[in-house]
Formats: sequence, structure tokens, C-alpha cells
Amino acid sequence: MKRNNCDYLVIIHRIFINGKVKKGGADMIINFLLKNNKKLCLLEHSLEYNSNSVFKIMELNKEKVIKRAKIVPSKPPVRWLIEICHSVYFVFRNFDFIPYCVAVDPLNVIAALILKKFKKIGKIYFHCIDYSEERLGNRFFNNIYLWLYRLALRKADICGGVSEKMLNKFISAGIKKEKLSFIPNSPIFKNLDINFAKKNKFSIVITENRVDDKADFRKIIRVLAKLKPDFPQLEFKIIGAMEDKKFLPGLKEYIRSFNLDHQVSFLGFFPEPRDLQQVLLHSGIGVTAYIPQRPAFSGIYGDSLKIREYALCGLPIVADDMYSTAFEAQKYKCGFVVRNEEEMVNAIKKLWSEGGLYEQYSANAIKWAKKFDKRKILERLLARLQV
Repeated sequence: MKRNNCDYLVIIHRIFINGKVKKGGADMIINFLLKNNKKLCLLEHSLEYNSNSVFKIMELNKEKVIKRAKIVPSKPPVRWLIEICHSVYFVFRNFDFIPYCVAVDPLNVIAALILKKFKKIGKIYFHCIDYSEERLGNRFFNNIYLWLYRLALRKADICGGVSEKMLNKFISAGIKKEKLSFIPNSPIFKNLDINFAKKNKFSIVITENRVDDKADFRKIIRVLAKLKPDFPQLEFKIIGAMEDKKFLPGLKEYIRSFNLDHQVSFLGFFPEPRDLQQVLLHSGIGVTAYIPQRPAFSGIYGDSLKIREYALCGLPIVADDMYSTAFEAQKYKCGFVVRNEEEMVNAIKKLWSEGGLYEQYSANAIKWAKKFDKRKILERLLARLQV
């Protein structure tokens, strides 16, 4: 059987929206490797239990699907074991040795550790995108997951956390500081064509995976209603897949009850970052409205990709206090942290009313995005991995 050669093995779990992959911070690593002429073996396991795992070979502007696998049974923890077995078997069957592995999710690190034990891969980088001490509703399964997470942190060669709060949590758990790297969800910085003459600063935007009850849209609608008498030209753009047919009618009716149906527009989901950026470039303020009551919520240790996307496009940010990213934006004077709708009203009003403040915060947002340019961060990470 012909054996393949690759520079990096990447194992990741995927979210699908409207049948398309929801791209996130880990995809910036994948794209960076491809643009540096690295050949990848990508193993994609789905978080949607009715979808296939996909194994493919990737090069710049070229990819080849090697195998699709239906994972049964569909529920954890047996599903976890089957996914690990599929990952290990695929690499054994198709490769002699892969020098480096990027594993996103502790379950994928376990597969990588098995492969390393049998000398099928070299160094392992564990990319930690979230962390929660109540990840799963079932206490037994949750304890298993946390044990696997701690094992992955101890055994991986390098662990990257998306927030400083996450890294501090790992250090307090006994992980050596020397093996940790700060890898926020910041985009690769590029000088976008930000034209203030074309920018509508009275246009508020929010980006979500899906328009559903995971975000507090109603709070933002009430904020708009309070702002409208002073700023009748305001508008609100909602970006996200409109799949929840039970939630949407109620939200639209709520919008109509405040006579805001002409101010609010639903733009759908943008799978490609460049398409999203075009909308953000013509928007004025980026907002968040997280609802943290779900057991799996990991925001307190995570990093808000949307906040960093807003900053790249020069949007001042008005965000709740769920992610540490919001406090970082406030520190760099490109955003406000708000804890309730009155504070959100006051922050937006301040940006629109105080002469020059909007432009100052917009410029600071771009500076902040440049400071955490993902290209430079990944260059340092790969240099560490290749030592």
C-alpha cells in the first residue's frame, strides 16, 4: 500500500452550520501552515452526532478526501473511544511518521499520545480553545472529561491557551509555565480598507453562529428602543444562521413590538471570514450578548473571536463581562465592558455623542488587532515546536 507523507497531523472537532464548516481560531493555524507550504493530514470529527468524520490530505489550494467514516454509536463516552480509534487507525494505515501534531480538544490529544507511543508522530501541540469545570451535564462523564483534559495538558509537548485567564488556571493546576503559550483567537492582521466616509457609525452589529436563544437578542432590542429617540438613524445587523424556526418568529414579533422592524436586518451566516469582514467594515459598533447559564459554557476561560474580528475592522466594542477579551478591549481603550442594558445604552450613546471618541476608539481597535497579529504569534509557536 502506498504511504503518504505529511508535515503536520491536525485533529479537530467541527461544528456545521447550514451544512458548512464553522471556522474558528484553529482554522487560522491550519491556514498559516498551508500558506507556509506545509502538507497536512486533517482529521475532522463532527460535534453534530449525525455527521461523518472526514480524513483528508491538504496542501495550499489543494485537498483530497481520503476517507469518510460514520461514527456509531452517536453518544459519549463510547463515541469518544470510537473517534480515538478511528484517528489512530487512519494514521497507522496511511503514514509511517508525521513530525508534528496539532490537536484541538483533549480527546484528540489522547489519540495523538497513543500515536506518539508507537512512534507514528513526533511533538504534540495541544490547542486549548475552551475550558469548563462543568462541560457536561452528567457528573460522571464530566469527571472523565476533566481527567482527560488534565492528562492532555500534562503529556502534550506544548499547550496553547486562548486567554491569559485560561493559562493562569492551568498553572494553578500544576502545569509548568514553560510549556504554555498564549495563542488568542486574534486574526492575522492586515491593513483593511477602512474608509470612515463609508462607515456608518450608527450601525450596530452582532455576529453569532446561529440566531437562537444562546444570545440575549431581546436585551439589545430594548437597548435600541432606548437609543432610537435620540438617534433615529440607528440600525442593527444580526449575523448568524437562521435555522431555529421556533425562536425566530418570537424574536421578530418582539422587534415589531418596539417598532424597530425597519432598523433591524437579518443577514444570515457567513462561512468565509472575508465576506464577514466586508459587512463589519461598513458597520459602526460591535456588540456581544452572551447568556452563560448552560453547563458547557466556557466563556470565563475562553477568548471571544467576534470581539477580535470587530477590532480588526476598526469597530469600537461594547461587550458584556462574560469573556476576558472584553476587559482586554477596555484596557486598550477600544471598547466598553457593560453589565446590564443601561450600561450598554450609556456606552453606545457616549461613542455617538462625544466628539472624536468614536474615531479614537476605532483607531485603538486597529492598533490592538495589530499588536496580537496571529501571524507573528504562530511564527513564535512553530519555532518553539520545532526546537
